[in-house]
Amino acid sequence: MSTYEMFFTDANKPLNTVQYATTPRYLAGGGDPRRITEVLRAAGWTSHSDPAYPHVLLASPGMAVRLTLEPAPDAYSAWWRFHDHAGGWYAHFGGHTPVEIIAGFSDALTRPAPQKPPSLPEIRDVLVSTGWSRSYDRKGIESAHSPDRYVRMGPHPGLDGQEDWPTWCAEAALTTGLGGHERLWQAWFSHGTPTHLVAGFAAQLVAPGPVYRGSYGLPCSWLVAQEPTAVQGEQLAAEHRQRLKAVRASARTQRPHRTHAAGRASPGICPALNPTPHALPVPAPEGPLLSSTPQPTSSSWTGSPSTPAPPPTSSRHGTTTPTNTSTNKAGPWTRPPTAAASAGATRTPGAPSNPSART
Repeated sequence: MSTYEMFFTDANKPLNTVQYATTPRYLAGGGDPRRITEVLRAAGWTSHSDPAYPHVLLASPGMAVRLTLEPAPDAYSAWWRFHDHAGGWYAHFGGHTPVEIIAGFSDALTRPAPQKPPSLPEIRDVLVSTGWSRSYDRKGIESAHSPDRYVRMGPHPGLDGQEDWPTWCAEAALTTGLGGHERLWQAWFSHGTPTHLVAGFAAQLVAPGPVYRGSYGLPCSWLVAQEPTAVQGEQLAAEHRQRLKAVRASARTQRPHRTHAAGRASPGICPALNPTPHALPVPAPEGPLLSSTPQPTSSSWTGSPSTPAPPPTSSRHGTTTPTNTSTNKAGPWTRPPTAAASAGATRTPGAPSNPSART
């Protein structure tokens, strides 16, 4: 029995839920967050999460861009928060924002920025190229609306009036029948957000293809159409593994000096839905596994296997014992040992714990 099978967790849903092709995609609800987090891990992002707290903290290579994913109790809170500590911009997404649409933004972060970023008219063209309509507010600011009028996206001028670097906002809202609106989700891109990242989000927002969801738990099931499909968990997982494989290959090309292991992602959805286990080598993650053999998590590993000291050597000054200068590098931000290694490992009584591990 795998670790995830021992608990009642939504991490098993891709395997245990019958999938339906759901349209329109922007009303399908959040989906599996590993569609984003595992791709970032495959691209070399490192985890700084506290295993005892319900959040995910990821940082890009070099720690420039950082992601905080924390569940919030209402639709007006930001679950996904990207911050660029070098450029000063940020992007926030609500919990009901479909992960496939957010992935248009996050996937662009894993690729080199284009030499010529898209302009505002080009982003507007992306929005209206699939039947979205244009509208203007009292200040003459142009927005695009979905055909059903439930979603709008448009720019707001930057604080310094620079039209090339606006603040963008996308919002899905339902009418209340009394002239008001109830927000379903919101995406907010601050002043200075690179336009190619906004364009990636916009492209996935208006993409015509469906996303795959179960028939229960949708935030507004009465507004979406769901069709039975032959695409089920095993095929979705296979596509996800191929996506991770391509991202790892691209990461190695972009950063040839980094090791391959640094660009790997935690298993998550892949082993759970893999009909042939161990089809791809998957390293141990920093949380519970979906494999058949439970492995230790980062929170339970406080030291490396003890290594016997080298034998004494003789010198003209007498017998000396070399000092073991190896450094224990295991900790919650690094890859933990495999189950086979930890099963046979012993810890010297009284040996100090890993000083880098967080409590």
